[in-house]
Order: sequence, then structure tokens, then C-alpha cells
Amino acid sequence: MTVQSPHIHEIGEACEVLGWPGHSALVLTCEHASNDVPPTCLVSRRDRPWLQTHWAFDIGAAELTREIVRDTGSAAVLARVSRLVCDTNRHPSDPTLIARSVEQHALSFNELLSATDRVQRIERYHVPFHTAVDRLIEARHSAGGDIAVVSIHSFVPALDGLRHSIDVGVLFNPHEAIARRLAAGLRDRGLTVGLNEPYSGRRGLIYSAERHGLQHQAVYLEIEVNQALLSTPARTYHVARLVAGALSDLRLRTSDR
Repeated sequence: MTVQSPHIHEIGEACEVLGWPGHSALVLTCEHASNDVPPTCLVSRRDRPWLQTHWAFDIGAAELTREIVRDTGSAAVLARVSRLVCDTNRHPSDPTLIARSVEQHALSFNELLSATDRVQRIERYHVPFHTAVDRLIEARHSAGGDIAVVSIHSFVPALDGLRHSIDVGVLFNPHEAIARRLAAGLRDRGLTVGLNEPYSGRRGLIYSAERHGLQHQAVYLEIEVNQALLSTPARTYHVARLVAGALSDLRLRTSDR
């Protein structure tokens, strides 16, 4: 990959920004990249096992995002705190923005959270993340051309007794034609793909991509990858090549919905 624009790598408390802003049509986001809990949150011994599960972060999604950035010459914003601290893929008014419990286990660092604490969490983690995404999109606007905001996530192979049969899900709301073209590109590379699976973009579950896509009049999608395909660095590297190739070949027109 040859890229002329300068590479950046910025690490803050709320998010990490890396890649080549303004070079690619792609602006990637990874809202559930980390399972870190900041020192200001007191984590009990009983909480710690939950931080290793999908409740705390999307396993493999951060590594996948970084590989796609390298392959496509794009840029990305990755959250640096667990979704249990503040979920950047939820609207600030959403009651699930900060989970007080998971599977009937009360989280010590959330269960007694006050309204003031909630506002402080939003200002400290949610606002900076989305401000960073806006900056990347504005850099692309300055360079001209269409923009695609693509949120990268992963999903557990089985949940509540239901085993997911797909490798990758392409989530969309209005951009069905583009989502179908992306799905076709992924299938051509040997992946089993579902549209609006295992979750639906039409049910308000792609908040981050939708927020920035609508604000900046850009195409927006979310990609969900089965965590079974991200179990080792080698497997993650392989899947990233396939996803990056499909994204790079994607025919993108913001007017085509």
C-alpha cells in the first residue's frame, strides 16, 4: 500500500486515532475496542471476570480495525475504555449507555452512579470519541469525494443457546444497495454474509455510524465479524485482508440508496 498523506497516531484518555486522514473514502470507527476501566472506577474482584467477556468489549475488533486501516490507507477512531464504562455506540440518553449490571451481576463501578456521575462520564469519554470522528470526516470532506463511515464490531458465535451461522454481518438502514454490494464482495472472498444480521441496523443499533453519516451526509454501515474468526492474530490478519479488499473494491455513491 502506498499512501501520500501523512500518517497520524494520537492516543488520548477516551480514544485512539490512527491512519491517514483525508486519504481514503473510508472513516472507520470501533466503539467497543477496549475492556479497560479507568482508575477512577473502583472495580471489585467479582467484577473482573466480566471484563474479559463480550459484555465489556468486542473481542478482536480493535486488532481487526487496525489491520483494515493499514490495508486501505484509511483512518479510524477506537474507544479506549470499556463499553461498560460508557458505550459510545449508544445515544447519551439511552439507559443502556452505562450498564448497571450484566446478567444479574451488579457492577460495583456503576450500580451507585449518580446523574452527575453519568454526565461526567459522557463528557469525559463519549463526547471526545465522537468529536474525533467528526474531525476525521471533516478531513475527508476537505479532500473531496464520497465518504463512507464504517463501524467495526464483532459478535459472539453463540448467545442464549442460539449459534450464529454467518461469518460477517453487514448492518444498514437506508443504504441497502451499497450494503448488498459490500456483502457480495465479502461473499466473493469466501465469507458467509448476512444482511442486518446478527442485529439489525433498522432497529437503532448502529447509533455511532448513523449519527455521523447523517450529520455529514455520508454513507454509513456497520460490519459485524464472528469472533470465532478472530481467535488468533493470524486469523484476524486473514479476515482483515478479506474485509479490506471488499471495502476497497466497493462502488460507493452517496446518492445510491
